[in-house]
Amino acid sequence: MLHAVLTIRRSSIAELRAEEHGLVEMNMATAQPGEPVAIDWEFYARAEADGAVDVLAVWGGRALVGYCVLMHFVHPQSGVRMATSCGLYVRPGADAGFGLRRLIDAAGEIGRAGGGQRFSVEAAIGSPLGRMLPRLGFRARTVNYEKVL
Repeated sequence: MLHAVLTIRRSSIAELRAEEHGLVEMNMATAQPGEPVAIDWEFYARAEADGAVDVLAVWGGRALVGYCVLMHFVHPQSGVRMATSCGLYVRPGADAGFGLRRLIDAAGEIGRAGGGQRFSVEAAIGSPLGRMLPRLGFRARTVNYEKVL
């Protein structure tokens, strides 16, 4: 099977913000249908400046076709060093399955290099990402319940 030529490299919140051209909105529409998109770019920039965020970009030629925003923190109740994806997306049609697997692998390596002991990814129930994660060695540990207030 042929795969599109995708390049995954470290990036920044500023580059993501400048180059995303609707990717964040597409991600939210897929992951959280019907939810508003209100990215707090300033929060991300501050967290990045503090060393708590890494950004990976997926490029298909000169177009940004995917990204991962990885947040690093110590869980306040367990003391476990975590790497958590706050945004993880590869545009459909950009060889998303192959590119997404590569992006998850790269994010996990950055999390490990940053001292992370666990890497978590949030996925909507029944989503393609949710079905892919167990095949990549992830296991469901908790379920997040929510209701509109």
